[in-house]
Amino acid sequence: SRDGWIGKYSFSEGKLEKVRACIYLRNIALSPDGNLLVAACWIPSQLVLFDRELKHVKSIELEGRVNAVYELYGRNSFAFTFRDKPLVGFLDYQRLSVSYADIDSPLEDFTIDPFEEYLIGSTKDGLKVYSLRELKPLRELKTAGLPHLASAYFWYSGGKFYFATPIRKRPTLSLWRAYSWEHVKDIPLAGEGFLARSNYGTPFVWVDNSSDSMLLFDKREFNASSLKVIDGKRAVHTEFTGDGRIAYVSVYEKDGALVLYDGVSLKKLAEYPASLPAGKYNFVNKSKRFEPAQLGYQVFMEKCWGCHHTTREAFGPPLRWSVQNREISLIMAQILDPQNTHKLLGYSRSAMPKIELKEEEMKALIKFMEALKDGWMD
Repeated sequence: SRDGWIGKYSFSEGKLEKVRACIYLRNIALSPDGNLLVAACWIPSQLVLFDRELKHVKSIELEGRVNAVYELYGRNSFAFTFRDKPLVGFLDYQRLSVSYADIDSPLEDFTIDPFEEYLIGSTKDGLKVYSLRELKPLRELKTAGLPHLASAYFWYSGGKFYFATPIRKRPTLSLWRAYSWEHVKDIPLAGEGFLARSNYGTPFVWVDNSSDSMLLFDKREFNASSLKVIDGKRAVHTEFTGDGRIAYVSVYEKDGALVLYDGVSLKKLAEYPASLPAGKYNFVNKSKRFEPAQLGYQVFMEKCWGCHHTTREAFGPPLRWSVQNREISLIMAQILDPQNTHKLLGYSRSAMPKIELKEEEMKALIKFMEALKDGWMD
């Protein structure tokens, strides 16, 4: 919570444990193994570290107003930035040590792309894109206001990667093309939006807009529709089950509710009374391990679905069987160059066409196959 409390709920014991990290809390991040929790605090200005039992491990004093702290799954570290200092901080979660790198200006907000190669920051003038490894500025883009990048959602459609983010204090959802870093268009909202949320299993980006309705932006058709939740009551936040089949919409009133929808058909499934529900976090969907795998699933459905099925035999064995019994590098070689690699897989001839993939598409597919192999996705 904003006043510094962190709760851990045990499903098996039905018990809630709490610890207070600070007086004013910005956000929390969890290491991939679940053994280290990091709280980014404003009052006092520090990072506070806890173990999986919420026992205090270490406090690290900061000289500045930290924006947020995020897990870097592939780097064994966490990243954080400041609103009042041109720095990016990295916390190594093995040594629990902090290092800093200079950038050209402070950032109001930031996010990390799903492949952990770029840091996208917002300033009062627009967006700044940095390479995460060297922290060199690559692009600077003007915007109509301050992008709320903490809520940015990335997806893949029609052979391209996109992300969308609301513009703070303006009735606008801004749509961008990722990796080429180009503005696509702005989508008007009924009021100021704060959070854009989605999942690979729903065709929409769900955006609040200071009203009793959610704006639903179609990720393939690029058009918008509206879903009224409860007449006259403010709908503020949407989260999803890991597979995106159920959307949880928070109605932020004292006599509010948590309303459940089918993520595809939009059929209302249930409504539970709740007082001021925030619905703030979903660890599965926010996991840096799972986020690129979601993109990979979307690439798979567009590029590979005609020849492969995840659990059934098509031109070859089910993809799940393949990733559990073959090296992923060999599978990728078969996708990219079937004429020259089919014999390595024991086939007398190649029955599948060559699939043309860009670099980011290949990275996404590999992450999807890793998640499929480990049982995270099906």
